[in-house]
Formats: sequence, C-alpha cells, structure tokens
Amino acid sequence: GHEVIFDLDATKLHRYFNDTQMVSFDRIQFNFPHWRGKQNNKRNRHLIQQFMASANKVITPGGQIHMGLLQHQGGMNATNKTEWRQSWMPGL
Repeated sequence: GHEVIFDLDATKLHRYFNDTQMVSFDRIQFNFPHWRGKQNNKRNRHLIQQFMASANKVITPGGQIHMGLLQHQGGMNATNKTEWRQSWMPGL
C-alpha cells in the first residue's frame, strides 16, 4: 500500500518527518511546480537542489525519487556540475 500526502513544503520534508518519528520513504513523487518565465532557470535549479537535500534526509537507502517535469526539461545526463547547469534548457 501507499499513502499520498498533499500540501507539504517539499524543501522541508525533514521538518514534517523528522528522525524522532522514525519515518522514511521508499519512494517520493515530486510534481515540480516550475517558476514561470524563461529567465527563471536559476530559481528552478535552486528549488530542485533544496528538494533533493530535504528528500535525502527522509528517503530509505536505495529509495527512489520521481520528479514530474515539463516536456523537454531535465532528463539529460550530466557528469559534472557545469553539464548539470546547462542541462536545464528546453530541448530543441
């Protein structure tokens, strides 16, 4: 079974499910909200970084994180930070 939880700040998951509650997840689904406008890539990347840091605190070892992105965004392989920064561009 599974439970779906709505209306959480995804950048602060550890505050909702802290160590004293002994809660961890095998899978986290994050439907990414996307900042509007073409010039907000920096904000989008920052939000993803904050989410991943928070999810890392509540995910089980070997757990999965699934993130819903817009068509043509993300999903590109990156082997270093520079490539990752450049990967947040719409596909052509």
